[in-house]
Amino acid sequence: LSPYVIATTDLRERRNFTEKEVRDLVAHEIEILTQIRGIPECVRFNSSFIVPSKDPTFEKVYLVFERCTGGDLHDALTKKSPIADQLLTRLPNLLNVALCLFKGMHAIGILNIVHLDIRAQNIFLCPDEKGGVSAKLGDFGLARRVDDLRKQLLSRDALDYINNTVCPAYQKLNQNQRKVFQLDLG
Repeated sequence: LSPYVIATTDLRERRNFTEKEVRDLVAHEIEILTQIRGIPECVRFNSSFIVPSKDPTFEKVYLVFERCTGGDLHDALTKKSPIADQLLTRLPNLLNVALCLFKGMHAIGILNIVHLDIRAQNIFLCPDEKGGVSAKLGDFGLARRVDDLRKQLLSRDALDYINNTVCPAYQKLNQNQRKVFQLDLG
């Protein structure tokens, strides 16, 4: 079994984006993956390559990662597997998975990176030969730098979107009630 796994991004799947936007998104993800490469609680990124095509919308970007032989947390919890038994029947394993996630979030936080997509499918499990289980954060496609998020949140378009789409009930609050929901992004 290879120590690596290859993930692919099919540019055709990103129909709402232009070719340039997709390339920028992939380049951004690769930049973040490169910066977090030394964090043991994050799936290690090894390399990337593009398989060219005459039609750029048919190009595929391949990302090469370390293999986490335990699969993802979602599968471990929803399917009967040996790793699920190791994880769910041994409290130290469960606590170690939680500790790994906290360490990973702390480490990327020090780098001013926010994951933005932490869920069971993006938590990968790594069993060891002693019956232990650790976890690693993966899939940094939605990850952003704190400074970039701050700029996005402060833009007029983002504020309009939040006010009109995300929280329409906010519009119905009186002035005193609105103060409770105000953020200081200083």
